[in-house]
Amino acid sequence: ACLVGSEMCIRDRARPILCEKRGVYREFLAAASHELKSPLAVIITSAELLPSGGEEAKYRANILSEAHRMAQLVQELLSLSRLETAARQIMPAKLDTEAFLWEVYETWQPVAAKAGDRLTLRLPDGALPPIRADEDALKQVMAILLSNAVQHTPSGTQIELSAVAAGRTVCLSVADTGPGIADKERAFQKFYRADPQTGDASLGLGLSIAQKLVALHHGSITIRDTPGGGATLQVTIPQA
Repeated sequence: ACLVGSEMCIRDRARPILCEKRGVYREFLAAASHELKSPLAVIITSAELLPSGGEEAKYRANILSEAHRMAQLVQELLSLSRLETAARQIMPAKLDTEAFLWEVYETWQPVAAKAGDRLTLRLPDGALPPIRADEDALKQVMAILLSNAVQHTPSGTQIELSAVAAGRTVCLSVADTGPGIADKERAFQKFYRADPQTGDASLGLGLSIAQKLVALHHGSITIRDTPGGGATLQVTIPQA
């Protein structure tokens, strides 16, 4: 490589060093995430035992809010670490699409309602074909999309969970009527946040994690504008 040019020579010599540094970074990420989970669980459990009334109530609420925020950050880092080290294995199986969507809806409808949003589920008149997917991994993907729709839109937003068969695939969509996503390409980059000043709990890893999980299913995830305003994220998964 050195005979071709000095730039290529430097690049070849630097590659093993970069690989080693990436390995150290991933190991640290995984270790730190695991080590933080236990003390956070203790903090949350202890805070929940504090009195929920009187002057202590506000301190209890603050502790729980920040502890849950930190737990979310740790979970994002742990998910990213597993995906980047190929430690996350999926086990695709035949999955009843409609039953899966009803379970996702029933889990997230109260969450959306608590935030002042309205979540609806729209299914086609005919039966949806089953999909081939890892149920837990796909639930994580849908949780990321629905969490984004709830957290990054104003109270009162309409959110729709829907599905439609398309060829040999099934398209699962989460559409909202919020402000939308302007930079759709960068939205899937690690640590990208459309508005870093919002102060939300996210590190900007959610859509990057979702994209990697969907890719493990040989599927795809896209963003488009919702008619009338907002963002629609569509996950395409092969049929069983």
